[in-house]
Amino acid sequence: MIIHKGYFIASLSLFFVVMALNFPFPHATYQRGVHSAVVLGIPVSTTDGIMWLGWLYITMIAAAVVLLVKALDKYKLRLSLLSLLLVNALPIATASAYERTIASGVYAVSYESGESVCEFNRTGNEPMKVECELMFTNHSNEAVFFTLSFMERYSGYKEFNEVLSLLNENGPYEVSLRGSERKVVSISKEMNVSTTSSAGRFGGGSFNGPNLKIEGDDGKTRTY
Repeated sequence: MIIHKGYFIASLSLFFVVMALNFPFPHATYQRGVHSAVVLGIPVSTTDGIMWLGWLYITMIAAAVVLLVKALDKYKLRLSLLSLLLVNALPIATASAYERTIASGVYAVSYESGESVCEFNRTGNEPMKVECELMFTNHSNEAVFFTLSFMERYSGYKEFNEVLSLLNENGPYEVSLRGSERKVVSISKEMNVSTTSSAGRFGGGSFNGPNLKIEGDDGKTRTY
C-alpha cells in the first residue's frame, strides 16, 4: 500500500508537528471570544485580521495530504479524509482525556464556556451592575483552589472589553471546587462607569463564554 516510504514519513511528520503546535492544553488554542474563523480546528483569523501563522499550519496540512497521496498506491481518498479528521479531532480528544483522567489541580478543571454568561446593566447615572455565571467542573477527586481573571478581549466589542477590564479591577476572584464537583461560579459587582465610555453609553447587554485565565495555588495557569 505504501509505495514511497520517504513521502509517508514526511507526511506523518508534518501532521505531528501541526498537532503538537496546536495542542489545546493547558492553554486553549481557540477562544470563542477572540477568534472569528477556524479551519480544521486551527484559528485563522480574529476581529483584528488574518492569523498568518494559522494559515501556515493549514498549508502544512495541505502539504502533508499531498505527500500522503504520493506515498500510497490505494485508499488515497479514504486515508486522506481520515488524516484530516484525526488532525482536527485527536488533539482535542487527547487533551480532554488527560483532563478527565490523570490531571490534577487546575489542569483537571474544565470551563464550559457555552454554559457561561455575563450580563451588565446600567440605568441613568446609577452604578453599572455586572453579573457573571461561569460553569466549571473539577474532574479530579481532590479539591482545587484557584484565582480567576478575565482576558480583556472579546470579539472586537469595545463595551464588552471595558466591562471585562472593570471586572479585573475588582479581581482576581477566588474559587474553590470540591473533588468531582460541577459548579456555577457567580460574580456580581456594581461599578461606576463614565457616561463617555462605550459601556456607559451602551447601557446594558450580555455575552456568552468570556475568556478566562485561572491560576492554581501551585502557580500553574490555564487559559480558556
